[in-house]
Amino acid sequence: MDLSGWFDKNFYQTGCFFSLDKKEKIVLAKGGSWKQYPSTGSIQFEIRDFYNQEKKFYHPEDIVIVTLSEIQAILPQESLRFELVNEQKFEDAFQKDFSLYRAAQPDLKKAVLMSRVEYTVDRPEDLKKHAIHQALFTTIGEPYGFWENHYAIIGSTPEILFDCEGDSIKSFALAGTAPVSQGAELLLSKKNRHEHDLVIKNIMEDLAPFCLELQRLNTHTASYGRLVHLKTLIEGKLKTNFNSDELIKAMSPTAALGGYPRHKARPFLLQTEYYKAFPERLHGSVFKVSYDNKERSLVMIRNIQLKDNKLILEAGAGVVDASVESSELNEIYQKIEATREILL
Repeated sequence: MDLSGWFDKNFYQTGCFFSLDKKEKIVLAKGGSWKQYPSTGSIQFEIRDFYNQEKKFYHPEDIVIVTLSEIQAILPQESLRFELVNEQKFEDAFQKDFSLYRAAQPDLKKAVLMSRVEYTVDRPEDLKKHAIHQALFTTIGEPYGFWENHYAIIGSTPEILFDCEGDSIKSFALAGTAPVSQGAELLLSKKNRHEHDLVIKNIMEDLAPFCLELQRLNTHTASYGRLVHLKTLIEGKLKTNFNSDELIKAMSPTAALGGYPRHKARPFLLQTEYYKAFPERLHGSVFKVSYDNKERSLVMIRNIQLKDNKLILEAGAGVVDASVESSELNEIYQKIEATREILL
Protein backbone atom coordinates (compact mmCIF):
# COMPACT_ATOMS: atom_id res chain seq x y z
CA MET A 1 0.00 0.00 0.00
CA ASP A 2 1.23 3.48 -0.84
CA LEU A 3 1.46 5.38 2.44
CA SER A 4 3.17 8.45 1.03
CA GLY A 5 1.46 11.50 2.41
CA TRP A 6 -0.39 9.54 5.10
CA PHE A 7 1.79 10.77 7.96
CA ASP A 8 0.80 14.38 7.48
CA LYS A 9 -0.10 17.29 9.75
CA ASN A 10 -3.65 15.94 10.09
CA PHE A 11 -2.34 12.60 11.42
CA TYR A 12 -0.10 14.20 14.05
CA GLN A 13 -2.84 16.58 15.14
CA THR A 14 -5.58 13.95 15.78
CA GLY A 15 -5.02 10.26 15.26
CA CYS A 16 -4.32 6.82 16.66
CA PHE A 17 -2.55 3.54 15.98
CA PHE A 18 -3.19 0.08 17.38
CA SER A 19 -1.40 -3.25 17.12
CA LEU A 20 -3.42 -6.07 15.52
CA ASP A 21 -2.62 -9.77 15.16
CA LYS A 22 0.40 -9.78 17.46
CA LYS A 23 1.86 -6.71 15.77
CA GLU A 24 1.85 -8.24 12.28
CA LYS A 25 -0.61 -5.54 11.26
CA ILE A 26 -1.20 -2.02 12.52
CA VAL A 27 -4.38 0.02 12.14
CA LEU A 28 -3.81 3.73 11.62
CA ALA A 29 -6.50 6.40 11.82
CA LYS A 30 -6.50 10.17 11.58
CA GLY A 31 -8.74 13.21 11.68
CA GLY A 32 -12.19 13.34 13.21
CA SER A 33 -12.73 13.29 16.97
CA TRP A 34 -13.51 11.16 20.04
CA LYS A 35 -17.18 11.09 21.05
CA GLN A 36 -19.44 9.48 23.67
CA TYR A 37 -21.20 7.19 21.14
CA PRO A 38 -19.87 4.48 18.77
CA SER A 39 -19.00 5.20 15.16
CA THR A 40 -20.64 3.36 12.27
CA GLY A 41 -17.41 2.32 10.57
CA SER A 42 -16.22 -1.23 9.98
CA ILE A 43 -13.44 -0.69 12.52
CA GLN A 44 -14.48 0.48 15.98
CA PHE A 45 -12.13 2.21 18.44
CA GLU A 46 -13.01 2.43 22.13
CA ILE A 47 -11.21 3.62 25.27
CA ARG A 48 -12.34 3.55 28.91
CA ASP A 49 -11.50 5.53 32.00
CA PHE A 50 -9.77 3.35 34.59
CA TYR A 51 -11.87 4.24 37.62
CA ASN A 52 -15.40 4.77 36.30
CA GLN A 53 -15.20 2.80 33.00
CA GLU A 54 -16.65 5.76 31.09
CA LYS A 55 -16.35 5.05 27.35
CA LYS A 56 -15.24 7.19 24.42
CA PHE A 57 -15.25 6.21 20.73
CA TYR A 58 -13.08 7.45 17.89
CA HIS A 59 -14.78 8.77 14.74
CA PRO A 60 -11.84 9.17 12.33
CA GLU A 61 -11.85 10.62 8.83
CA ASP A 62 -9.50 8.01 7.40
CA ILE A 63 -8.38 4.47 8.38
CA VAL A 64 -5.84 2.02 6.94
CA ILE A 65 -4.58 -1.39 8.04
CA VAL A 66 -0.96 -2.02 7.05
CA THR A 67 1.99 -4.13 8.05
CA LEU A 68 4.60 -2.78 10.40
CA SER A 69 7.23 -3.14 7.68
CA GLU A 70 5.15 -0.95 5.34
CA ILE A 71 5.01 1.75 8.00
CA GLN A 72 8.72 1.52 8.73
CA ALA A 73 9.55 1.75 5.03
CA ILE A 74 7.84 5.13 4.68
CA LEU A 75 7.95 6.67 8.15
CA PRO A 76 10.82 9.13 8.40
CA GLN A 77 13.35 8.64 11.17
CA GLU A 78 13.84 12.23 12.13
CA SER A 79 16.08 13.73 14.77
CA LEU A 80 13.54 15.75 16.71
CA ARG A 81 14.62 18.19 19.38
CA PHE A 82 12.94 18.45 22.76
CA GLU A 83 14.10 18.93 26.32
CA LEU A 84 12.70 17.64 29.62
CA VAL A 85 13.09 19.88 32.67
CA ASN A 86 11.65 20.30 36.17
CA GLU A 87 11.46 16.62 37.15
CA GLN A 88 8.84 15.98 39.84
CA LYS A 89 8.27 12.70 41.69
CA PHE A 90 5.33 11.68 43.89
CA GLU A 91 6.88 9.34 46.42
CA ASP A 92 4.97 10.81 49.37
CA ALA A 93 1.62 9.69 47.92
CA PHE A 94 2.96 6.18 47.31
CA GLN A 95 4.32 5.92 50.86
CA LYS A 96 0.99 7.03 52.35
CA ASP A 97 -0.90 4.57 50.15
CA PHE A 98 1.45 1.75 51.15
CA SER A 99 0.65 2.48 54.81
CA LEU A 100 -3.04 2.63 53.93
CA TYR A 101 -2.80 -0.85 52.40
CA ARG A 102 -1.14 -2.17 55.55
CA ALA A 103 -4.08 -0.88 57.58
CA ALA A 104 -6.71 -2.24 55.18
CA GLN A 105 -9.02 -5.12 56.03
CA PRO A 106 -7.29 -8.52 55.84
CA ASP A 107 -9.47 -9.82 52.98
CA LEU A 108 -7.88 -7.34 50.55
CA LYS A 109 -5.26 -9.71 49.18
CA LYS A 110 -3.58 -7.35 46.72
CA ALA A 111 -3.67 -3.73 45.60
CA VAL A 112 -1.79 -2.06 42.75
CA LEU A 113 -0.34 1.22 43.99
CA MET A 114 0.63 3.93 41.54
CA SER A 115 3.28 6.59 41.24
CA ARG A 116 4.55 8.87 38.50
CA VAL A 117 7.28 11.18 37.29
CA GLU A 118 6.41 14.46 35.58
CA TYR A 119 8.46 16.82 33.44
CA THR A 120 7.98 20.10 31.64
CA VAL A 121 8.61 19.77 27.89
CA ASP A 122 9.90 22.66 25.83
CA ARG A 123 8.71 21.24 22.46
CA PRO A 124 5.74 18.93 23.19
CA GLU A 125 4.69 18.48 19.55
CA ASP A 126 8.16 17.25 18.65
CA LEU A 127 8.13 14.89 21.63
CA LYS A 128 4.73 13.50 20.59
CA LYS A 129 5.93 12.87 17.05
CA HIS A 130 9.13 11.28 18.33
CA ALA A 131 7.23 8.93 20.68
CA ILE A 132 4.85 7.87 17.89
CA HIS A 133 7.80 6.95 15.69
CA GLN A 134 9.60 5.16 18.52
CA ALA A 135 6.52 3.09 19.37
CA LEU A 136 6.00 2.09 15.74
CA PHE A 137 9.63 1.06 15.35
CA THR A 138 10.10 -0.86 18.59
CA THR A 139 10.29 -4.65 18.65
CA ILE A 140 9.16 -4.67 22.29
CA GLY A 141 5.51 -5.02 23.27
CA GLU A 142 2.36 -4.11 21.34
CA PRO A 143 2.34 -0.47 20.13
CA TYR A 144 -0.69 1.76 20.59
CA GLY A 145 -1.53 5.43 20.95
CA PHE A 146 -4.07 8.16 20.43
CA TRP A 147 -3.98 11.92 20.60
CA GLU A 148 -6.31 14.88 20.21
CA ASN A 149 -6.32 18.53 21.16
CA HIS A 150 -3.71 18.92 23.89
CA TYR A 151 -3.55 15.32 25.13
CA ALA A 152 -1.73 12.20 23.94
CA ILE A 153 -1.06 8.72 25.31
CA ILE A 154 1.50 6.66 23.39
CA GLY A 155 3.01 3.35 24.41
CA SER A 156 3.95 -0.24 23.72
CA THR A 157 2.27 -2.60 26.15
CA PRO A 158 3.32 -6.08 27.27
CA GLU A 159 -0.28 -6.87 28.24
CA ILE A 160 -3.62 -7.53 26.56
CA LEU A 161 -6.94 -7.89 28.33
CA PHE A 162 -8.24 -10.34 25.72
CA ASP A 163 -8.19 -11.39 22.07
CA CYS A 164 -11.45 -12.72 20.60
CA GLU A 165 -12.06 -14.31 17.21
CA GLY A 166 -15.41 -16.04 16.70
CA ASP A 167 -16.01 -18.12 19.83
CA SER A 168 -12.33 -18.28 20.80
CA ILE A 169 -10.87 -16.08 23.53
CA LYS A 170 -7.32 -15.69 24.78
CA SER A 171 -6.11 -13.73 27.76
CA PHE A 172 -3.12 -13.97 30.05
CA ALA A 173 -1.95 -13.15 33.54
CA LEU A 174 1.05 -10.83 33.65
CA ALA A 175 2.29 -10.05 37.15
CA GLY A 176 5.59 -10.37 38.96
CA THR A 177 8.54 -8.27 37.81
CA ALA A 178 12.33 -8.44 37.99
CA PRO A 179 15.37 -7.24 36.03
CA VAL A 180 15.83 -9.41 32.95
CA SER A 181 18.99 -10.92 34.45
CA GLN A 182 16.94 -12.36 37.33
CA GLY A 183 14.35 -14.32 35.33
CA ALA A 184 15.23 -17.67 36.91
CA GLU A 185 14.94 -16.21 40.42
CA LEU A 186 11.59 -14.65 39.51
CA LEU A 187 10.10 -18.06 38.73
CA LEU A 188 11.11 -19.24 42.21
CA SER A 189 10.04 -16.12 44.12
CA LYS A 190 7.27 -16.97 46.60
CA LYS A 191 6.11 -13.36 46.80
CA ASN A 192 5.92 -12.91 43.01
CA ARG A 193 4.35 -16.33 42.41
CA HIS A 194 1.69 -15.53 45.02
CA GLU A 195 0.96 -12.19 43.35
CA HIS A 196 0.85 -13.89 39.95
CA ASP A 197 -1.45 -16.67 41.14
CA LEU A 198 -3.94 -14.07 42.41
CA VAL A 199 -4.08 -12.60 38.91
CA ILE A 200 -4.62 -16.03 37.34
CA LYS A 201 -7.39 -16.77 39.84
CA ASN A 202 -9.00 -13.38 39.15
CA ILE A 203 -9.00 -13.81 35.35
CA MET A 204 -10.28 -17.39 35.52
CA GLU A 205 -13.12 -16.30 37.83
CA ASP A 206 -14.04 -13.39 35.55
CA LEU A 207 -13.99 -15.45 32.35
CA ALA A 208 -15.85 -18.49 33.72
CA PRO A 209 -19.42 -17.07 33.34
CA PHE A 210 -18.72 -16.23 29.68
CA CYS A 211 -17.07 -19.50 28.63
CA LEU A 212 -18.07 -23.09 27.87
CA GLU A 213 -14.45 -24.20 28.21
CA LEU A 214 -11.54 -22.57 29.99
CA GLN A 215 -7.95 -23.62 30.64
CA ARG A 216 -4.71 -22.12 31.90
CA LEU A 217 -1.32 -23.06 30.48
CA ASN A 218 2.07 -23.18 32.16
CA THR A 219 3.62 -20.12 33.79
CA HIS A 220 6.80 -18.83 32.18
CA THR A 221 8.80 -15.61 31.98
CA ALA A 222 8.37 -12.97 29.27
CA SER A 223 10.86 -10.16 28.75
CA TYR A 224 10.08 -6.51 28.14
CA GLY A 225 13.23 -4.51 27.54
CA ARG A 226 15.25 -4.44 30.76
CA LEU A 227 12.46 -6.25 32.67
CA VAL A 228 11.04 -9.76 32.84
CA HIS A 229 7.52 -10.73 33.98
CA LEU A 230 5.70 -13.88 34.97
CA LYS A 231 3.15 -14.77 32.30
CA THR A 232 0.43 -17.43 32.07
CA LEU A 233 -1.74 -17.87 28.97
CA ILE A 234 -5.46 -18.52 29.50
CA GLU A 235 -7.66 -19.84 26.66
CA GLY A 236 -11.39 -20.45 26.41
CA LYS A 237 -14.40 -21.10 24.20
CA LEU A 238 -17.08 -18.43 24.50
CA LYS A 239 -20.79 -18.97 24.95
CA THR A 240 -22.99 -17.93 22.03
CA ASN A 241 -24.47 -14.96 23.95
CA PHE A 242 -21.03 -13.42 24.48
CA ASN A 243 -21.08 -9.64 24.97
CA SER A 244 -17.71 -7.90 24.92
CA ASP A 245 -18.97 -4.85 26.80
CA GLU A 246 -20.08 -7.03 29.71
CA LEU A 247 -16.83 -8.98 29.52
CA ILE A 248 -14.72 -5.84 29.81
CA LYS A 249 -16.79 -4.72 32.78
CA ALA A 250 -16.23 -8.12 34.38
CA MET A 251 -12.48 -8.23 33.72
CA SER A 252 -11.21 -4.68 34.01
CA PRO A 253 -9.22 -3.80 35.90
CA THR A 254 -7.70 -7.23 36.50
CA ALA A 255 -5.82 -8.03 39.68
CA ALA A 256 -2.64 -7.10 37.78
CA LEU A 257 -3.86 -3.51 37.42
CA GLY A 258 -6.29 -2.91 40.27
CA GLY A 259 -6.18 -5.54 42.99
CA TYR A 260 -7.86 -8.64 44.37
CA PRO A 261 -10.65 -9.22 45.12
CA ARG A 262 -12.00 -6.48 42.86
CA HIS A 263 -15.00 -5.59 45.03
CA LYS A 264 -12.54 -4.80 47.84
CA ALA A 265 -9.77 -3.31 45.71
CA ARG A 266 -11.84 -0.69 43.90
CA PRO A 267 -13.18 1.06 47.06
CA PHE A 268 -9.66 0.93 48.49
CA LEU A 269 -8.16 2.60 45.40
CA LEU A 270 -10.73 5.39 45.64
CA GLN A 271 -9.39 6.18 49.12
CA THR A 272 -5.75 6.46 48.07
CA GLU A 273 -3.76 9.68 47.95
CA TYR A 274 -2.93 8.93 44.33
CA TYR A 275 -6.60 8.85 43.34
CA LYS A 276 -7.29 12.06 45.26
CA ALA A 277 -4.46 13.78 43.39
CA PHE A 278 -5.23 12.26 39.96
CA PRO A 279 -8.90 11.17 39.75
CA GLU A 280 -8.90 10.98 35.94
CA ARG A 281 -6.85 8.07 34.69
CA LEU A 282 -6.26 6.22 31.41
CA HIS A 283 -3.06 4.43 32.40
CA GLY A 284 -3.90 0.76 32.99
CA SER A 285 -7.31 1.00 31.34
CA VAL A 286 -8.61 -0.59 28.13
CA PHE A 287 -8.12 0.38 24.49
CA LYS A 288 -10.31 -1.87 22.31
CA VAL A 289 -10.57 -2.30 18.55
CA SER A 290 -13.30 -4.37 16.85
CA TYR A 291 -12.85 -5.52 13.23
CA ASP A 292 -13.56 -8.54 10.95
CA ASN A 293 -15.35 -10.60 13.62
CA LYS A 294 -12.41 -9.99 15.95
CA GLU A 295 -12.02 -7.94 19.10
CA ARG A 296 -8.77 -7.00 20.76
CA SER A 297 -8.38 -5.12 24.03
CA LEU A 298 -4.95 -3.82 24.97
CA VAL A 299 -4.08 -2.70 28.49
CA MET A 300 -2.63 0.81 28.33
CA ILE A 301 0.57 0.51 30.35
CA ARG A 302 4.20 1.41 29.52
CA ASN A 303 3.28 4.70 27.94
CA ILE A 304 4.01 8.39 27.97
CA GLN A 305 1.24 10.94 28.39
CA LEU A 306 1.36 14.52 27.21
CA LYS A 307 -0.95 17.20 28.60
CA ASP A 308 -0.09 20.53 27.02
CA ASN A 309 3.62 20.94 27.86
CA LYS A 310 3.67 18.33 30.65
CA LEU A 311 5.11 14.84 30.20
CA ILE A 312 3.74 12.14 32.54
CA LEU A 313 5.23 8.67 33.08
CA GLU A 314 3.06 6.45 35.32
CA ALA A 315 3.56 2.93 36.63
CA GLY A 316 2.16 0.68 39.33
CA ALA A 317 3.35 -2.11 41.60
CA GLY A 318 1.30 -4.97 43.00
CA VAL A 319 1.39 -4.90 46.80
CA VAL A 320 0.70 -8.05 48.84
CA ASP A 321 1.40 -9.00 52.46
CA ALA A 322 5.03 -9.88 51.72
CA SER A 323 5.75 -6.60 49.91
CA VAL A 324 8.50 -4.20 51.01
CA GLU A 325 7.79 -0.53 50.36
CA SER A 326 11.23 0.36 48.97
CA SER A 327 11.23 -2.67 46.65
CA GLU A 328 7.80 -1.81 45.22
CA LEU A 329 8.77 1.81 44.62
CA ASN A 330 11.97 0.63 42.95
CA GLU A 331 9.87 -1.63 40.69
CA ILE A 332 7.81 1.39 39.63
CA TYR A 333 10.95 3.31 38.69
CA GLN A 334 12.27 0.30 36.76
CA LYS A 335 9.05 0.22 34.73
CA ILE A 336 9.24 3.96 34.11
CA GLU A 337 12.86 3.65 32.99
CA ALA A 338 11.97 0.75 30.66
CA THR A 339 9.31 3.00 29.09
CA ARG A 340 11.78 5.88 28.72
CA GLU A 341 14.28 3.65 26.95
CA ILE A 342 11.70 2.55 24.36
CA LEU A 343 9.79 5.79 23.73
CA LEU A 344 12.20 8.61 24.54
